[in-house]
Parts: sequence; C-alpha cells; structure tokens
Amino acid sequence: DSAAKFKYNIGTVYRYQHSINASLNLGNASTSSNLFITSVVEVTFVTPCEADLRIIDSSIAQRIRSKYEAEYPDRSESEFKRNLNKYKLRFAFEDGRIRELCPHPKEPIWSLNIKRGILSMLQNTMKRFDVDHHSDELDVNGICDTRYRLHEARKTSLIIMKTKDFNKCTNRGKHLSIIQSTGYQSPRKHSTNGLLDSYVNCEIVIDHNIYQSVICKESHRLKALSNRDAAVKSIIDSSLILIKERKEGETDDDEEEKEEAEEAEEEEEEGQAGEIIDEEKLIGLDYSHIVPTNLLYDHSLESSSEKSNRNELRTSWDLLNRMCLLATSGQLEQPFSQVFTKLIHSARLLDYSQLSQLLSRGETICTGGRKHILDALPFIGTSASLKVMRDSMLKKTIDKDRSEKWLTAIALVPRPDSSTVAALLPILELEDYMPNGHVTLVYSAIVRAFCQNNAAIDKWRRTSSFFDDGECLGIEGTGINKFLNKLEKTISDGCAPRAHQLSENLKSLEALKAIGNMGLETESLLERLEECVKDVGGFLPMEIKIGAIEAHRRLPSCSDRRDKLFLKLYRNTTLDPEIRIASYLQAMNCPDYNVIKLIKETLKEEPVNQVGSFVWSHLKNLLTSSSPTRIEIQSLLSDRDIDNKFNSDARKYSRNYETSFFSEEYNIGGTLQSNVIFSSKSYIPRTLTFNVSLDLFGESVHVLEVTIRMEGMEYYAEKFFGPDGPLANEKISQHIVNFLRSLRSTDDDGSRNIWEDIKRLPNVIDNNFDDPRLTISYKIFGNDIDFINLRGRNDIVNNLVALNPWTKLKKLFSGKEIRYESAGMFVDSSYIVASASGLPVRLDLTGSAACNFKLAGNLNTNKFSDNNQLEFIGNLAPSVSLDVTGKMTVDAFYKSSAIKIRSNAYSSSAVRLKLDIKGMEWIRLNFELPNRKLEIFSINTDVSLVDGNGAMSTEKSALMSLKNRPTYLANTTCSWPILERMIGLKLCIDYQFPNVTQLTDASYILLNGPTFFRSYIIKADSTAQSYLFEYKWNATP
Repeated sequence: DSAAKFKYNIGTVYRYQHSINASLNLGNASTSSNLFITSVVEVTFVTPCEADLRIIDSSIAQRIRSKYEAEYPDRSESEFKRNLNKYKLRFAFEDGRIRELCPHPKEPIWSLNIKRGILSMLQNTMKRFDVDHHSDELDVNGICDTRYRLHEARKTSLIIMKTKDFNKCTNRGKHLSIIQSTGYQSPRKHSTNGLLDSYVNCEIVIDHNIYQSVICKESHRLKALSNRDAAVKSIIDSSLILIKERKEGETDDDEEEKEEAEEAEEEEEEGQAGEIIDEEKLIGLDYSHIVPTNLLYDHSLESSSEKSNRNELRTSWDLLNRMCLLATSGQLEQPFSQVFTKLIHSARLLDYSQLSQLLSRGETICTGGRKHILDALPFIGTSASLKVMRDSMLKKTIDKDRSEKWLTAIALVPRPDSSTVAALLPILELEDYMPNGHVTLVYSAIVRAFCQNNAAIDKWRRTSSFFDDGECLGIEGTGINKFLNKLEKTISDGCAPRAHQLSENLKSLEALKAIGNMGLETESLLERLEECVKDVGGFLPMEIKIGAIEAHRRLPSCSDRRDKLFLKLYRNTTLDPEIRIASYLQAMNCPDYNVIKLIKETLKEEPVNQVGSFVWSHLKNLLTSSSPTRIEIQSLLSDRDIDNKFNSDARKYSRNYETSFFSEEYNIGGTLQSNVIFSSKSYIPRTLTFNVSLDLFGESVHVLEVTIRMEGMEYYAEKFFGPDGPLANEKISQHIVNFLRSLRSTDDDGSRNIWEDIKRLPNVIDNNFDDPRLTISYKIFGNDIDFINLRGRNDIVNNLVALNPWTKLKKLFSGKEIRYESAGMFVDSSYIVASASGLPVRLDLTGSAACNFKLAGNLNTNKFSDNNQLEFIGNLAPSVSLDVTGKMTVDAFYKSSAIKIRSNAYSSSAVRLKLDIKGMEWIRLNFELPNRKLEIFSINTDVSLVDGNGAMSTEKSALMSLKNRPTYLANTTCSWPILERMIGLKLCIDYQFPNVTQLTDASYILLNGPTFFRSYIIKADSTAQSYLFEYKWNATP
C-alpha cells in the first residue's frame, strides 16, 4: 500500500538493541537502587499485517558490570534469560497500530508484559507522520490520552515526539489487598491518580518508513512525602535502536555459535530438571490453543506467588527463632512486629509441605514458635497457608475460638485459585463441630472470590459472559458443582409445603445467604427459589421468603427474574409490604428505562403507604446521591417524575436514608445508607439495615452491612414501659406507651390497650408476640459472613446478660492472672501500575502489630455500699510493638529494585498497684516498679534501598549521598536532679531529627535521615521498693 506509513519488508529480520534502565531514589542526586535489562529483539514480518517478535539475547543486573563479569551470570539472571528468550510472539500490525497479540500458552505473564512494553514502543497511531495526532491510545500503560508531534526532520529521518498523560488513563492501575471491590467509572472522563505523579516522553526516529530508534523516559513520583524534586521516585529509561537488517534464514558465524551455545545451555538446564523439551515444538506457533489478547498490562501475576527459593524454609526458621528470642522475657522487644512482618513475607514463598513442616516443628525450634506460626497463618494468604489451616481445623489441633477466627479470615481471602477452592471443600465437615461458624457462608464467599477474580488463572480466560455461560460451575476438580447441588437440596427441603422445625429453617436461611454470596445458578435452583418466595402452602416464616428474594442479588439472570417474578410481586398490592419492598430492591439491581417507567407509574397509584414511602425515598436518594455507582440510574430519573405524595412522617412509614460524598478531583468518596422497614402488623420496625460503602480510585468497596430483623418485640415494649416494668411510674409509662402507639396509629382510638389490640390481629401465624425473634447478620465486602438467630425470651435475655459490662469487669478483676498475646497484620495493600517498559511499578503498604498483656487484679467492693470503700490490688505488664512499612518497587520477577520507608513504635512497662478509696475522705495509691526501666513510648523511622534477587534481598541506607545532607538535631534530656532525689525516678527523652528548615528543596522530614524519639523512666534509686501517694480530706465543723 503506497499510502501506508510503515514499509517493513516481508521476510526481512529487523534486529533492535533493547535496554531498560530503572533507578529508584529520593531525588537530589541521592543514592539509588538500580535495575539494568538489555536484550536483542528481532522483528520478522510474515505478512504485511502480521509479524513475530523474538528475543534472542537478554541479561539483567543491578549494576553495570564489567566485560568479564558478564560471562558469569547468577541463577536468577539465567532463569530470567531462559524464560524471556524462550517463546516468540505473533502480533497484528495495522500500519503502526497493534490491536492483537497471540502469545504461546506457556509464555510466563511477566515475560509477556515485557514484550508488551517493547511492542508499545513500536506502536504509532498517527494517520500521517507529517500531521500531529491526539487521541486515546491503548497500550501497556492502559488507555491513555496520547499526543504525537512532528518535531523535526534530519536528512532522511523524521523525529516525532510522543507524550502520554498518565493522569488521564483508564485500565491502568490495580489495587491488591484483602479488600474485595467492584469497579466504577469516575464522573470525570479522566480522573487524577491520587498516589503517583507520572509522565512519559518518547523520541521516535523513523527513516525510510521503519523505526530507527525509540527512546522513552518516564518518571513515577510518590505524591506523599514529596517536595518538588525531592521525593520517592522511579525513573525508567527505555530504548529500542535498530542495529541490523538481514534476510530471514541468513545468519552470521558469530551468531550461529552464540545460538548453539544458548541451546546447549538450555538443554543442560532442562535435562537437570528431568524434562527434555523439544524447543521447536514449544516455539512452533500452533494457534488452535492460543487465546488472543491485547497490549494492556496483565495484572494476574500480581495475585500469585510464583517466586520461590530453596533456602526460604531456612529463612523462615531463623525468623521464627528470632521472634522467640524477642518474646522470652514475657514482654515483647521492639523489633518483634518487624520480624513478624518478615516471617509472613518469607512464609508466602513456602509450598504446602514446607509450611506444614514449619508448623509441625514450630515448638521444637523454640518455645512459643508454634503459636507465632498460628498467629501468622491467616495473614499469609497463599494456597499453602489455607491448606495448612484446613488441616489444623479438621484435625482439631487448635481450639474452637481460633478455628472460628480462622474461618472469618478464610472468607476474606480475595484471590483463591482453583486448587484452593477444591482443597477447602472438606471444611464443610466442620458444620457440626462449629455450628456458629457458618462454614457454608465461608465457603460460598471463597467460591465467589474465585469465580469473580481468578477464573483467568490456569488458562481460564474471563469474558463478559463468564457467569452467564456457567463456566465457573463447569471447571472440573473444584467441587463447586457439588456444593451448589447440596445447597439446592437444602433449599428444596426447607421450602417444601409442610411445617418445619427451627433448625431446618436456620439451615435454609444459611443456604439462601450462600446462594446470594456465590451468584451462581441453574434452572432447577431458580425454580426452588421461586417456590420459597411464593410459599404456596403458607408454612414459611417471613424471614425465609425475604431471604429467597435476596438470594437473587448476584445471579446472572437478573433481568429475566426481574421481569418474570419481582416486578409482578412488587405490583401485587395484596402481598405483605416486606415482600413488595424486597422485590422492588431486587428489581432495582438491574434497572432499565422500562423498569423505571413501570415503577414510577405504579408509585403514582400506590395504595399502601408503607411501600410508597419506601420506594419514593429510595428513588429520591438515588437521584440526589453523590456516589459514582449511581450515575447510570440517575440518567433514568428526573425530579419531575418523583412527586412528594409519599413524603410523609418518617416515624410511621418505611424509608430509605442515604448520606454520600464524592470528590471528582481525587476520585474518592463514601456512602452511608440505611433502610427502616415497617410491617403493617407492628408499630416497631421489622428490619433495620445499615450499609457503609467507599469509592476509592475507581473501585467501590462495600465495607460493612449490618441487618437487624425483629419480630414479636412488642412484648418487650409493653413489659419495659408497662406498670410492671422498670419505668413503673404511671404517668411516665402511660406517656411513653401513648407515644409509641401514636407513631403507628392512623385513627383516634389511642385510648385502647395496645396488648388487647395486638391480640385482635386476624393472622394467627403472625401473632407471635409470645415468641419474640431477633436475627442479626452482617456482610463484609458484600458477602454474608455470619448471622445470629435468637428465639424466645430466655434466649434473648441470656444473650443480653452476657453483655453486662459490670459482670465482665468483676470477672476481669477476680484475682486470676489473665494473659493476652496476639500478633497480626492490620494492613497489607498494594497498588500496581505498568511502566512503559512493561515492568510493574508497585507501591506496598504493610503494617503489623503485636501485643502482650499480663494482668492480675482483685477488686474488693464488699464495703462499697456501706461506706463507699473500694480496694484494688493488681499487677499490669503491657508491651506493644507496631511496625509500618511502605515500599516502591520496580519488579522484573527474578530481580527487583526498591526503596523502603519503615516506622516502628514501641511501648513496654510493668507496674504493681494497690489502690484504697474511702469516699472522698481518703485515697491511697501504692505502686511498685519491678523493672529498672519503663519504656513509655518510642518511635523510629528509616529509609533504605532494597535489591531483590529472586526471593532474597539486601538492604542499604538510602541516605549515603544526598546532594544536600541536612544537619541533625539530637539530644538526651532528663528530669531535674532535685526531682530525681525526691522520688528516686528519672524521666528521660532521647531524640534525633534532621534539620530541614534551611533546605528549600528538602523532602518530607522522614526522607531526610533516621529519626527517632524515645521517652522512658529509670529507677534512679535502686533501693526504692515502692512509691506511696496519699490524699486525705478532713472536714471541720
């Protein structure tokens, strides 16, 4: 085509020298952590629109090595080279635009991402080289605002400048954490990234219609802690330079020798692994099993732990030993939480057998070692750790309390793989052992996470019709199909037209909640659910019918069930308002123009105030909501379509409430929503729902939802406020009873007795005020995790008594020693963006805390009622260690470079107290300090550069060569000597801070040097045994 921009010849091999230089530093010419990648890239066109990309030589290092050092690559470099060079990549080239890639099925994801970076450099979407171009372009960076500008012409070459605005990108970053979320589109077409300030500029040289060179420079600066150039930043330079053209099939002698040496090296490595592979068969492009993809960066590798190290078990072993040493004195030492974090990261690289071995030998490694591993297991989050947790629960080698905590942790695992789903299926056997654990809900949450996030792993490519096609159910070996069939049978039995026991109703309710979690369906399951909703025999409690409606919340057939079932139920004015409101909410999960039109028409003629009030308030809140997840439905609504007919007394009628905010500039917001639903049979709300959601950087997170359902609670209102209740005063009691009656009264017969009025209600089944019921359930990240069902007065009262704080306080100070030891990770979050080179730039934030409390106290209140005398004797020894680490990393899988900021806070003390109180007349406090020193509070921070080599890493200070090094303010100061002689105690403070007041371009104080602050008390007089403080009040006549 004579009009084509590029004129690459078919059968010609174009060889380019490719390099990536990544540097992480603090700006101002500081010391940096570096990563250098070089390779030789060959591009061969097989047709005018198709070409193959092959890397024939590559190397990776963390410093520029001499010529002789290059002959001796380490193991990580050899693995990097072997995997990157192994497969060629076929791609579609439409005169500069690269729409489709056809990678080999065994191509590693990290390797394919690097090749995506190379092809993104070769992409040019200009219509003509002499006309500037501006459009949204899809490449490894995402879909970004891209500008091409003809800079100049040099002899036969054209110089084109290419820039991308990373602040105007979509499909760019990915958040990884325990938080499960759904995406949303920001109101702004392009929203600003709140974490990184990034840019990329490329200079493209084109000669005779082919690329001569592409040189790109990009920067990623962490916005937090920055001041102009002084900041945590990653600078990545990429280049692609044409070095040779040759006809396909022609090779140089030197090249032949090099390729033969490489093939011999590969055969030797594969032979050592016991796996001789025919390279031609691997590289040979059989497209029948290839799934086409595009240039977008593949984030699926980020959720898997494929890195391994043969020595990692020894590393974990050593870390465990160190943790024991830091806790041997009964109090934690300051580095404990930091070592705990390292243990978690190290254990993530262990396989199932290694982790099992570490746990089984934990107590032989050191005293307390097993407990430290048990504390760490829920936070490791790998398939191996989940299997070890499963084994411990099934074998009952841990107590029931820990098992229940573990079940909650398992339910929150965000990215399980297929082997994990299958391995966790046996935990369903724990239902009888832990009836309050709701194992069915836990497993359903695991299935949901797998189907939603990890179906693309292990060759299952997720598509928009993934759930519709039932692919998740069709995956063999996971056990999901059997689990769904079990739930369907439970629902079928529980909704049969006959009387049911309470235990059967609870099982049915749990099964319905599990269906709602998973979002999977079959035709027969839909039929069973419809039977539950309609309850032809009238045997089912309202809670089961509502649960059956809510079980549809994630099912793929939302539109079909909406039209065939829920809109009909909503419009049936003879049904209970609870059923109608639940059906309306389900229909609004997938609204369209016709649905909204039908709902608004029904609302105009609505005869039931309960339903009309709720629907009106819900539509009004949707219309005025600030949440970006409401934008689509807001386009279907308008103010003039929603009149104020049902804007009635909120105290009397069902209602939806919402408070929300959203910042378009920072792309963050939040929503607080609640539903108050009454029944026509009661003046007390039947259902209260509270929901908290956050919108963060394109991800909507349903943080927490709590639902309280009450039936028969009118008895307690009468009992509490009636003549025999705590408020026995007749006037107060009558006033409150009349007030409560007025909230639901619609006529003037307020003088009638409420209890008698209730007895006259016509429906005997619903007249259950002698059998009150209370159900409390909660969802985390949209998944039902647990629910509590209380039935009958005794059950409710006993649970309320168990919450009595005075009873708990007396138990706490009963004289027995109470020890509480715990360690956990309270934050573990990552944000990953792709660089133009195809390497990920990763921000990690981890935080761990550990505490050790010893408390023994005796509270004597026998004489308190007589003369206000109180006596307390106690020993208290708390110690707390907290560690927070932030890190920016450029990761090439086998090697990485990073810069890390770590902060640690610590407190440790021990004291013995004796307190005597006799009213306001006499207060006597006696305390002893068993240790010579009390660490009141200390905090320190440090910055280091990290070079990663496989699973191993080395650290060095990041502050060795700052351009403008600050001076430090350091001092140790103690309390006055006269005070020391008086009480025998000395309060001291140590501190060190960089003085950045005179540096105009200094970054945030934490990035300018080690900082620390420490406050402590020293027992200056070693002979002092105790300290007495006494207060007396002598009243004179």
